[in-house]
Order: sequence, then structure tokens, then C-alpha cells
Amino acid sequence: MIARRALLAGLLLPRAAMAQPARPLVAVLTIGAGQTAQIVARFPNHLLAAGLRVGRDLDLDIRNGTPEELPVLAREIMRRAPRLIITHGSPATVAVAAAVPDIPLLALGPDPTELGLAESLAQPGGRVTGVIILAGDLDVKRLELLAEALP
Repeated sequence: MIARRALLAGLLLPRAAMAQPARPLVAVLTIGAGQTAQIVARFPNHLLAAGLRVGRDLDLDIRNGTPEELPVLAREIMRRAPRLIITHGSPATVAVAAAVPDIPLLALGPDPTELGLAESLAQPGGRVTGVIILAGDLDVKRLELLAEALP
């Protein structure tokens, strides 16, 4: 009798109630050209090296586009409700920040303080963090050091 009830309950329960919990979605948005596209193509391998397997531990949505396409792509990403969005380049970061106001954003490349998305580099506040490439600032400093070393 108990086995029959369990069987009937299993048949009558909605499929969603029996489904596995959804894997977290990580979205990546970049301008898809040159070196950026190569970096993004290797991203699943970097996740695997960190012990995370796409399709088992998380789902990955990678989108590349032109600067004009980025706002549309950002809105499409927002509809999928990712847990984290990774951007590469200022246009992608600005597009995501405008379209997706409440999802954590990991920006690679641009200075979020210059884009108005963070209060400071030391204490960004809000939802934006990332890795910033300060090549221009470092070039100035290198020239200053060179001028001191070789007057």
C-alpha cells in the first residue's frame, strides 16, 4: 500500500518539483574580437582547473558582440538571471551595469571608478569588483623612474 502511494505521488507531482536544483549561471559579456575572444574561449578550461565543471557545477553563458550589440546582449543575459556576470572591456561593463542593476559584476580591464560604477579602487562598494589594468598609469610611472635613473 505504501509503495502504491509513493508511485501515485511520484506520477502526480509536477516535474519541476522532482527536478534537480538549478545550477548557478555565470554569464560573460565581451566585445568578441581578437585577443578577447581567445581569452573567453579558454574560460571553461580555467574553471575546470579550479575544480568547477560547466554543466555539472554551473552553467555558462558566453556572449560576444560589437559595441552596438552589447546593450541588447546585456538585456538578454539579465532575463536568464545569472548569479554573476563577468565583463571584459569598458563597453561591456557599462552595458551590463545599465541593464542589470542588482547582479554582482566582475569587470576585467576597465577602471570602475572612471566609469562611475565604484567609489574607489580600495573600497569599491556596491556590486562591481574586478581586475583593473592600469597600463597607462604605469607607463607614466616607468618614464618618471627612467628619468630619475638616467638624468
